[in-house]
Formats: sequence, C-alpha cells, structure tokens
Amino acid sequence: MKGIYIVGGYPDLGKYVKILELIKDTKIDFVEIGLPFNDPIADGPIIAKVINKVVKMKYSIDDILIPATKILTNKKLYIMTYANIVYNFNFNNYLKKIQGLIIADCPNRMQVFFYKRGLKIPIIPFATINSNENDLKLIKKIKADFVYFIGIKGTTGGKLELDDNIFEKIRIIRESTGKNVIFGFGIKNKNIMNIVLKFADGCVIGTEIVKNQHNLKNFKNILKNLI
Repeated sequence: MKGIYIVGGYPDLGKYVKILELIKDTKIDFVEIGLPFNDPIADGPIIAKVINKVVKMKYSIDDILIPATKILTNKKLYIMTYANIVYNFNFNNYLKKIQGLIIADCPNRMQVFFYKRGLKIPIIPFATINSNENDLKLIKKIKADFVYFIGIKGTTGGKLELDDNIFEKIRIIRESTGKNVIFGFGIKNKNIMNIVLKFADGCVIGTEIVKNQHNLKNFKNILKNLI
C-alpha cells in the first residue's frame, strides 16, 4: 500500500480542492490529511511551517474534511491530528468516511479515553524500533487497520537509516499483532520507498509531498515521480 500525507487546507481552500482532485486520479491507496494545529510537536520544520500558515487562515475542520470525503471516495482516508482537537471535535460525523485517526500525541494506552467518550472511528496505534512485548500485546487488542511504524527518532522529515534491525522489528510487529505495518517518517524518494515496501505492508510519504503542495504543477510531478 502506498500513501501520502498532505496538510489540509494548504495552500488555500481552492488549490487544496484541486490537489484532492489530482490525488483521486492516481494509484495512491490511502491519504493521510494533517489538520492544522498550533503546536504540531510531531512535525519537522517543513511541515510545521506549513501548518502554522494554515492555522492563521482559521479554516474549520469541516472546511478541510468535507471536500476530502466528497472527492477522495476511491481512497482510504486517515486524519493526522492531536488529542486536543479530537477532544473538542465530533469526528463521528465522518464515521464510515474516514477509516482512522492518527493522534500524534496520544500514547496507545491512552486511546481508551476517547473511546469512553464515544469515539467510534478507530485510532491507529504507533510502534517504534523500541516497542516491547507488552506494547505489542496492547496493539494486538486495538481495532485498527494497521500499525503505524515510526521509522526514525524525532519528527517528520528526519534522516532515515534502514538496517536489518528495523526490518526485523517490522517482522516481529506483524507477527505479534496480526496487523499490517505501515512505515512512516523519513521516506524521501522512490528508491527508499521501494526498499521499505519489501519488508513493510505499506508506507507514507509526507515531507517531500508537502514541500510541493503550494504549486499544482510541481505537486502533480512529485506524485508521478514518487508513487
């Protein structure tokens, strides 16, 4: 599975809609849409800078999600966001239109908090090279499409170092949880993507996509060259 991350509402709502239409016509399997948040702690400098620009535009969450769910009907949709937004917004309005939430600042063990408050959309669990046996037992119990494997230490856009330890960890996570493993963070080109896809069930390209999101021609070319 091949996926991309885009910042919702960037560079403006008009071009954002055109970006969604470009994505619809590709072979991309799923799209991760980042919701603007004033403290994007999981995002590297490039994505954080873009997110801060969109925050100032004061778009609503519906402004971002309504066109995405109407246009990308042929793709799986996942929302990348933060706990404060999930706490204050009723994502259940998009039940069956969104396949999952990726909550960057919510540890796996804290997901139950949102389910107890009535959230019905699955929260995607995280795993890293340091996830232990107890972590994987917890992930196995979580109802979600896949495990989001964070391939680097730090924020998005950092340097990725692929080695046998990472690939072995992916195998262990898959076997221990019974879930597909999607590799995120650090994938910058098609060569790295193809290597990752030999071991993981899918991957997400983020920073390289967002860097070109402001220019429709560049965005179209990057989709063609990366995916």
